[in-house]
Amino acid sequence: MQEAFEGRLFVAYIAPPSIEVLRARLGNDGRDPDGSRLRAAAAELASHENGEFAPFCDLEIVSHDGWIAELAERTHAAYTRSLS
Repeated sequence: MQEAFEGRLFVAYIAPPSIEVLRARLGNDGRDPDGSRLRAAAAELASHENGEFAPFCDLEIVSHDGWIAELAERTHAAYTRSLS
């Protein structure tokens, strides 16, 4: 996407508050019966924490439970700021 739309993307990385919260979220609705999604997410979160995604992200935000409106508002505000 970055190559195809160079300079025209706004990239947001939305992370869970913790791996434990992510484990609960995936387990609550059966999205990860074999644990493969959690293992992949743990590796991705470790990469994120090491700063590997920082050069590619315009916004990094944590998705706390019940924060849908807050996430949307923060993402929209950051995107709007990026246009100026």
